[in-house]
Amino acid sequence: SGLGSLRSASMCMPALLLSLPFALVLRLPVRTAPRRGGAWMQYAGGGAAALDADAAALLEEAQGDVEKARTSYVGYTLAYLQDSMPELYEALKTDPSRPDAHAALVEVTWDAIAAFLPVTHEAAPSGEAQRRLGAIARVANDGSGPPPSRFLDVGCGTGLLLPFAVASGVPAAAYRGVDLSS
Repeated sequence: SGLGSLRSASMCMPALLLSLPFALVLRLPVRTAPRRGGAWMQYAGGGAAALDADAAALLEEAQGDVEKARTSYVGYTLAYLQDSMPELYEALKTDPSRPDAHAALVEVTWDAIAAFLPVTHEAAPSGEAQRRLGAIARVANDGSGPPPSRFLDVGCGTGLLLPFAVASGVPAAAYRGVDLSS
């Protein structure tokens, strides 16, 4: 739907008061810095040092408060949407069940969560999660035949399943991942 272009927009707007139909009223500050594309969901751990430059700047502005930084992230995105896609922005407020409005809300929500994963979640999966990821990967390549030429990871997030798939014999070149915020 073109929301990926939100990350390349430059905003220079005053604080914005939004009243969304689901009874959520937020005061969302908007900082004057361009959104850059990049590895919004790619991280290998390392806390704040692993954040995208924009997410790091928002977290610094929020004095380390991830929830405030996420609120600002959503605010910048909605301010851009209001400016560049006013019809869709209006639908967010008046008809959020409209398919394109719903998709935009989902994307904005997941992108705001994903931008701060390096400081809210451990990069390495727990032992139990590693066991489960290994079992999932082994289903694709049980060793009874040649390695698969295609491996589709639906809901891949950061691609956490890839190393487990490779360890089970799936060629890295066979891996394809899709995620809601891709």
